[in-house]
Amino acid sequence: MAIEPLDRTELAGILDPSEVGGMLRMSSFDCVVPLTPDDQRAVASITASALASLGLNRSDRVVVAASNDAAPLAEAASLVSAAVAHVEPQGRVRLLRTLHLLGTTVLVMTPCGAEHLVDRANDLGYRPDRLGIRLLLTIGEIPSEGSLDRLADAFGAEVAEIHIDPVTGAAVSSTPRGALTQVHVGAQYSLSPLGDTGAYEIIVAPSWTEALYDRPVRTGMVTWSLDGPPRHTIGSHVLVRGRWVPLPLFDEVLRAHPEVVSWRLRVSRPGLLDHAVLEIVCDTDAHATGAAVHDRLARSAASITPIAVDVILRGPSAGIFNSVLDDVRGHHLAIDRADFLAAHRVPNV
Repeated sequence: MAIEPLDRTELAGILDPSEVGGMLRMSSFDCVVPLTPDDQRAVASITASALASLGLNRSDRVVVAASNDAAPLAEAASLVSAAVAHVEPQGRVRLLRTLHLLGTTVLVMTPCGAEHLVDRANDLGYRPDRLGIRLLLTIGEIPSEGSLDRLADAFGAEVAEIHIDPVTGAAVSSTPRGALTQVHVGAQYSLSPLGDTGAYEIIVAPSWTEALYDRPVRTGMVTWSLDGPPRHTIGSHVLVRGRWVPLPLFDEVLRAHPEVVSWRLRVSRPGLLDHAVLEIVCDTDAHATGAAVHDRLARSAASITPIAVDVILRGPSAGIFNSVLDDVRGHHLAIDRADFLAAHRVPNV
């Protein structure tokens, strides 16, 4: 009988973070996976194979401009390229100088970050197509419509996507622009249908990890075809600016403040980048307008995730939010998978 996949929030129930050893892979506070040296080599090998399938070779000089979550990818790139630098994506001028100084031929970045880089480069008089980049690999975000084509034109480069498993940090699949997704053999990934909705969630059951041997875990990444790239997310973690934001931790932290009656995280993409706003309904108008309360709640939000979150306080007349997430982008299908299935259930006739 097939084993029911775990949600990432359930991993702590079988892997006590205070007891496990080795290199601890943490994509969020509630998703801790210990990786032995052999496990780490497997992650690097799987991801290096994905990079090679997209055309990375020993003559390439790679810059990975992404958060620390991309560290396994940078390590894997070092196995199939001439040189790799892993840098923070913030500071577009610094990044442009880095790309020029290192003679970069391959850039790894979120698609929104890359579009923002092009925008800043144009403002500063740089020509992105003269940087010498032949291959742009996008990671960590669902691209906006037409984004990959615009990036290809701006850089004069090939553009492809690489999709990283948030549980182990290995490459799930790779997608050359305009081609079908390649799910990498040996990585132990499968597609689990979400009822009769036509959507599939990517499941990881890595037989090469000592701690998770053949234990299936839901990644929260959703595709709508057996050979298409992930274009939605589902579950208790929402993807914002290339990072998985744990909604249960927001609830835990905010509920500790007696002024908080209700809250909602609103995520949009009004321009090139994601924008997160935390709306909080307070118990009194005095608390909703109090600078000290706002400062304290803003600090709490900043302690949960490294992404910038604007905090807006509202009085009790705002009522109770019916959901803790409002994804204006349309990327996140549901927090509770059962709610998504119920909303898309086909009635019997």
